[in-house]
This record gives sequence, C-alpha cells and structure tokens, in this order.
Amino acid sequence: MDGEVRKFLATCVLAALTLLVAAFFGNNLTVSVPLLLLIGLLMLRVDWNARNVVYYLFVFISGPLAESIAIYFGAWTYTRPAFIGIPL
Repeated sequence: MDGEVRKFLATCVLAALTLLVAAFFGNNLTVSVPLLLLIGLLMLRVDWNARNVVYYLFVFISGPLAESIAIYFGAWTYTRPAFIGIPL
C-alpha cells in the first residue's frame, strides 16, 4: 500500500476514534482528556512536520478562545460553567 494512502487511512481511523471518545467518554474528563491527547499525538506521529505542530498549537489556543467568546456573547451556556467559560 502506498505511503500516502496509509497516512490517509490512519488519519481517518484516528479522526473516527476522536468522535467515539467524545461520544462515549465526553462526561468523564479523567478518561476522555488522556485519550484525546493520545490520539492527537498519534495524529502528529502519522504526519510529523513543523507546519502540523504550529497548526496544532494554533488550534489548541484558538478553539477554547473562540468558545469562550461565543459563550460570553450568549451563543450557548453550560449548566456547570467553569474557568472563563471553558468547561473543565
């Protein structure tokens, strides 16, 4: 199998695992956070380069920031809000 096809299939499997972890363990942070960190590291391992690391860091910062802004302006609320609107 071609290397690019192998990378694509591995990324698809890891992306599906991300959704499954969120669906089944979303309420249990002690399980979901380590699993999602592991999946993220495995995704970086599949296609390791500096551009991807910068992309991950950008998303790591901008995702929670965008959610905090949306919560502040009333897009949605959480029943148990946490630090600056980011659920813990």
